[in-house]
Amino acid sequence: GVNNDNNNGLININKDNKYVIRIKNLHKEYISSLYNLFFCCKKNKSKIVIKNLSFCLEKGECFGLLGLNGAGKTTTFKCITQEINLSNGEIFLNGVKTNDNFVRIKNKFGYCPQYDAIFEYMTVYENLEFYARLKGVKIDYMTQIINSVIYEIKLDEFIKKLSGNLSGGNKRKLSFAISMLCSPSIILLDEPSKG
Repeated sequence: GVNNDNNNGLININKDNKYVIRIKNLHKEYISSLYNLFFCCKKNKSKIVIKNLSFCLEKGECFGLLGLNGAGKTTTFKCITQEINLSNGEIFLNGVKTNDNFVRIKNKFGYCPQYDAIFEYMTVYENLEFYARLKGVKIDYMTQIINSVIYEIKLDEFIKKLSGNLSGGNKRKLSFAISMLCSPSIILLDEPSKG
């Protein structure tokens, strides 16, 4: 996905829409105002988590972010999904800039976060129904879509079980199932096999 040209190691990112994900110079820096509060500093203390990350992914590509704990993998996902704001750079999904048009593209991808985003007092089916409604699935197709995902992920024996009572592995399967709702063209998986 990353295209290096011979011009001083700069990333050559094609401007057309052939990339499903295009990230250019992603930079994330956390500035601690609490540090100012306690130590009365004139300067904000900051921590750079991601520094000028650039890559492109074409349709059908499978890409993995590898790195040590604290390397910025989860932060990259959170910037892509607009869970946190990036400090600088640009992110495009299917040619649309996420910073300005997130409402337009939010249903184009599925996301399985590092920590399960499930409601523990809802059943497996109810969790999937909740997220399907968020994605705008019409009532007429709701049962068919949910049952299809439950069958594919092999959660059918847990359909009426409270999510909080699932094993760690089955909670991850449910989070994965949520990310697969409506067959998104982009799927972001942050440690999908954890637990």
